[in-house]
Amino acid sequence: MDPAALPLTSPPPLPAYQAPAESGRHTYLRAVGLLFPCIVFLNFSALVMVLKLLHVWHDAGPEMSKAQWMLDASLWLPQHAFSIGPALACFFIALEYLVPGFAKRRSVVVTLVLIVFNAAVLATLTGIAVCALLAVPRLAPKPSPSAPAAETR
Repeated sequence: MDPAALPLTSPPPLPAYQAPAESGRHTYLRAVGLLFPCIVFLNFSALVMVLKLLHVWHDAGPEMSKAQWMLDASLWLPQHAFSIGPALACFFIALEYLVPGFAKRRSVVVTLVLIVFNAAVLATLTGIAVCALLAVPRLAPKPSPSAPAAETR
């Protein structure tokens, strides 16, 4: 058979690739696994660091009132963490049942929420550390003017 005599037809187009949607169980289990260290650090800060910071802040005296806004901002997340968790759970349950195309975007939305929550916890821990550093110099003993100066050789 002569190849020139064959009809020239193109093959049918390939179907568009559709990535399989990740199951909801897998997405939420991954989210819980990634949130676990963050929640441990947040609970530690709420139960240990915040109490010590409040004690140090109180001992530093009333001149720390200029930076009170920073202390209040640092304490917001540890004080409201137990209401944020159930609110996020209700938010995702509502998205699952009320938004028809949410299954396609579930992984992206959960990842964005994870990034925002981890950043908020990191900012909270940084704020607690900065507040402690602001208060500690006020607690250091001040040298008295009548004390003899240390001799140097």
